[in-house]
Amino acid sequence: MYRLFREARRALLFGFIATGLTSVNLVQAAPAVPGVSATEVRVGWLGPESGPAATYGDVRKGIVAYFDYVNSQGGVNGRKLKLFSYDDKYQPSLTVRMMHRLVEKDHVFATLGDIGSPTNAAVQKYVEDQGLPMIMLCSAANRFFVPPIANFMGSCIASYTFEAKVMVNYAVKNLHRKTLAFAYDNTDYGKPILEAAMEAVKSYPGVKVLAQAALQPAETDFSAQAQKIKDANPDAVLVFATPSPTAHLKKALSTIGMNSQTSAYLTTQEGGANTVLWQLAGKDVWADTYSLTSVPSVDAKTKPIELFVSQFKKQFPDTDPSGSPQSGWASAQVFVEALRRTKDLTRENFLKTFYTFDNWKGSLFSSITFTPDDHFGISSLIVTQAKDGTMVPISGLISIDNKTGQFTEAPAAQ
Repeated sequence: MYRLFREARRALLFGFIATGLTSVNLVQAAPAVPGVSATEVRVGWLGPESGPAATYGDVRKGIVAYFDYVNSQGGVNGRKLKLFSYDDKYQPSLTVRMMHRLVEKDHVFATLGDIGSPTNAAVQKYVEDQGLPMIMLCSAANRFFVPPIANFMGSCIASYTFEAKVMVNYAVKNLHRKTLAFAYDNTDYGKPILEAAMEAVKSYPGVKVLAQAALQPAETDFSAQAQKIKDANPDAVLVFATPSPTAHLKKALSTIGMNSQTSAYLTTQEGGANTVLWQLAGKDVWADTYSLTSVPSVDAKTKPIELFVSQFKKQFPDTDPSGSPQSGWASAQVFVEALRRTKDLTRENFLKTFYTFDNWKGSLFSSITFTPDDHFGISSLIVTQAKDGTMVPISGLISIDNKTGQFTEAPAAQ
């Protein structure tokens, strides 16, 4: 009996010692900061590279091109950048699964340029709980920025409220249109812009919204919505949708006799600031479309644009560099600058560093500013028009104070 007791006590004591050693080893093995080592920073990206919103996947290509350029120059403060990316097909259920993988398996330090409002909404609580920095989100939905959330820092597009105001103002004041129709993605992306546009119209006496048409992003047949709009006979159609429905709706309108001569067609940055629309809609159909953008034309003769185009074409020679790739490259520029400014790299210090950006002009974006009250980052847009296979800037820089909602327009470049 005594022998059995002694062996049992020895086994129990050994178990305590082994458990203690294991715990010590685990503590020693755990990284001080997730995704950061002496030689590497791990960054995540989620977005659609297949399905109806696949054109947004080119944001990843822009990020890759800039990360490779920075790594070829030695990285950031001695660390190389490593991107972990997954195709979520613009499906929130896949976004949830892939985000858990980025955090729990890949152990990323932060994410950069993640695509979409409904997709990011699906993981919002999880990433807030994790304290994961969500940098230059490719969504400007108010739920991520109003009020500011500590770990959501920057959008790769201007706020949806700002877009809506600019589109309505341009249609009314610049194009002298009085009767409008609104078409929108029937999602967490399109509906907030629709609401903001309906509110914006109230500031223009005599302007009427004659029709609203809901679009499903996965569909391509919008003949019913087109007929509804034609029957209302507006002199401008404003579309708050992703590229595929934006293009296919204009095709459907053209088929039944509505074109840019009979009714102006205006789109958001997300839906129209990409030359892929020429292929989706057809060159003749897409001509004269008005779109918003927050980045300069790839045809601009400036050193920043020339560097972007040359580096991007080295990596992706078969991809048009306009639109989404520019947003990816510019967002990566903001991310890298924040890394450079962060001396003791922790998630908390990294996020605080963004408040040092005050009208910073070191990216393709016109300027970047962050304050404790404003996490959008971008506050400027330009109106473009589709001409001869490219998007031609036709307005000056339109800027907004995201706190007051007031915007101003600089003179157009000559």
